[in-house]
Amino acid sequence: MADVFQSTFSPTLADSCFEQLEREGFCCLPDAISPQTLDAFRQEIKRLVKLNGRKFLFLMNPHKDQDSVFQSLASSKNFTKFLLHLSNLGTKTDNSGFELLNVLRVVPGDKSAGQALNFHFDAEVVTALVPIDIPEGPPEKAGHLVAIPNLRKIRKFVLHNMLEKLLLQNRIAGKLISWIVLRNKNEKYIYKLKPGNVYFFWGYRTLHANLPVDPKETRSTLLFHFGNPHKNSSIVKFIKNRHYRLDVAQKT
Repeated sequence: MADVFQSTFSPTLADSCFEQLEREGFCCLPDAISPQTLDAFRQEIKRLVKLNGRKFLFLMNPHKDQDSVFQSLASSKNFTKFLLHLSNLGTKTDNSGFELLNVLRVVPGDKSAGQALNFHFDAEVVTALVPIDIPEGPPEKAGHLVAIPNLRKIRKFVLHNMLEKLLLQNRIAGKLISWIVLRNKNEKYIYKLKPGNVYFFWGYRTLHANLPVDPKETRSTLLFHFGNPHKNSSIVKFIKNRHYRLDVAQKT
């Protein structure tokens, strides 16, 4: 069976992507997802919206369902090799035993008020963003990514990481950051997304959010997170176990 991730992995290409991440904060692999795969993703999203209604949908680890169309990308050897290679270089450690995390986000424009401009750092070192449905129109109505790339380094201590998140991931800081990055519609911080492309960035180091979506449109993206810089921390293990118990409780 052909690999659904159409950018063939090679150490040379992955190293070039790493250098771009270090230099610019983002690396785009154009047309890495075929039109056929995109269409399959969109059909599944239509089914989920019909099943759940027109509301914000946050689906954790859909790739774990072996019958899910999203599983095909998570099991792609080309794609997972890119994630592992980049995370190893990003953390300077071996992440081969790390569990891949995956999120499907579907944001209807008329339900997007609470989902836009929520600036945050990811817990994992590398994030792969797969746009599926991105509305046309001006960036402030198309749900494009807004980010301050490589704002921080990987922190040695998990408490340092947590304090930074407390400082920057709150309503007051969010309003101030939104004003700074969006004043005069500064496109320096806006990354326009194109379905079919795959965008890698340092999720742990990059403060990021999505812009609002036109009320008549829908934005859908598939996110993959990989590589934990604090994998040996007892605090991280406690939080992960707590999230796992809550996830199990919600499903039973």
